[in-house]
Amino acid sequence: MADVIDITKLDQKKIDKICQTLDKGQIIAYPTDTIYGLGVNAMDTEAATKLFQAKRRSKENPVSILFPSIEELKQYFPNLNSFQQKCVERLLPGAVTLILPLSPRTQFPAYFQKEGYTGVRIIEHPSLNKILDKYKVPISTTSVNPHNQPPAQNIDEIKSYFEEELSLILKDKRPKQSKPSTIIKLADTSYKLLREGSIPARKIERTISELK
Repeated sequence: MADVIDITKLDQKKIDKICQTLDKGQIIAYPTDTIYGLGVNAMDTEAATKLFQAKRRSKENPVSILFPSIEELKQYFPNLNSFQQKCVERLLPGAVTLILPLSPRTQFPAYFQKEGYTGVRIIEHPSLNKILDKYKVPISTTSVNPHNQPPAQNIDEIKSYFEEELSLILKDKRPKQSKPSTIIKLADTSYKLLREGSIPARKIERTISELK
């Protein structure tokens, strides 16, 4: 049975417990600035395997990676060109998933990449970002639901889906969006909208057009 930790008031004991859980290759559920997410150490292949088995998700359908800051993200993506860096800096943090080209120097498990690209997020959630900053390793971010089921919107729904598979559920009092993030794939000098979510397509188009 998953323990529930309130992260509205963080202390070192709570942070240590969350980090230790991730270090052990276990799965946590956590709030974001959109819908709830499932997290494992993004560099741990065994933990990612456990996550995909819980979600009944195919390896051909990778999940994204959550970073605490733009500075941390850039360490894993030193290959980004000027256009891509500007998009990262203008669109993140926020309710956006960016699909970025991987650097040859960066090796994430196959669960997080496809055809040389991987999805990334930086969320607007101070408590969770504080945890991520202390953990020092990016974690997975994917909706809390088995394949083809609607995303969980509250703690009870999270438990109904994954009571046995989760080790920790993080909660707060922030209102949640019912929509997931907007997904954008960045090429060298252009972009492709893959899913319109919390951020409208017209706002994305306007923001990116200002960068060129």
